[in-house]
Amino acid sequence: MIRSILYACALLLFCGESFALTLDGVEFGKEVIGKLPTREEMRGKVVVLESFFPENTDRLVPLYAHCRSLGERGPILIGMLIDDEQADDARRVIPRLGLYDLIVVGFTKIMDGTFGMQAGRCVVFDHKGDKVFDGNRDVHSENAHDQEVYDIISQTCANAPDPIVGEYEFQEIAALATEVVRRRNLGRVYTQLTDKIEDPKNDREKEEAEYLRGRLDWFIEKEKTRLTQLETDDPGDAIAGWRVLSNTFSRCPPGDEIKAHLDELEHDRDFRREVDADAALDQIEEMASQLDRNNWQSPDNMRMLQGIAQALTAFDRRFGETKQKARADRIRAELGL
Repeated sequence: MIRSILYACALLLFCGESFALTLDGVEFGKEVIGKLPTREEMRGKVVVLESFFPENTDRLVPLYAHCRSLGERGPILIGMLIDDEQADDARRVIPRLGLYDLIVVGFTKIMDGTFGMQAGRCVVFDHKGDKVFDGNRDVHSENAHDQEVYDIISQTCANAPDPIVGEYEFQEIAALATEVVRRRNLGRVYTQLTDKIEDPKNDREKEEAEYLRGRLDWFIEKEKTRLTQLETDDPGDAIAGWRVLSNTFSRCPPGDEIKAHLDELEHDRDFRREVDADAALDQIEEMASQLDRNNWQSPDNMRMLQGIAQALTAFDRRFGETKQKARADRIRAELGL
């Protein structure tokens, strides 16, 4: 109790306008879910910190959806627990909500104060690590995720440099850099960069080509890591993502490797069953989303729960041996079926 009072006082001192909070002033807590990016990996990216209680994720879920809707230009979203003792609850709740790539950390300090003494605090840092928004919003407010916060995140991401090209100033290969920013013909661009590295017209062109191809290699490896994880968590999204990546980098060596992996997945009978099982559970979760959580015992809810129970039983008969069975069990436990 005394520690909480001291930290609350520290927050009042350190969160005022006179305190120029930056991302470097954040001392992240222990990893609870996912892998916390390094400081180097955060550099150049917009970072959004959101404190929450595992038992109340009404604000976190739509924020996660908004951040993902921004695509690769979207921010790094990090959920902050109010107390390390909530770690087990977070590990149980977050996967059930389908927030597969959300990063969650424990008790996190900012200077002499703490982040997240009150659920609902959201802090947005721009690509330079400077704070552009810091606010506590009422967890129980109907307007807890007002459009203003979403607009700030969207605009901050739009103002950030391209995540692949960065802030590098090109002189010799500016046209190729523009193609990368537009995400057009990246397989052809990759091949042209390789040609310029092997037979440059001058040292500057070679330097620029090496930098840009290196950034493309970084992007490819990052996407491959993400999609490989999704093969277990969300196989439907995974195979869709592999197709996009394959098309994006067609007709270049990395693209050929991606295409080979995609072909392997599409011809893997076991994986195809995982994809089908994932799609079946998506339909069941869509049914569950229509339940009236404020009137659980209503006749309509009872009829819908009976239908969901029957759908889960049918799922077990058809897909009981798949990895998606664990997800079905989580749905069943959440609904008390």
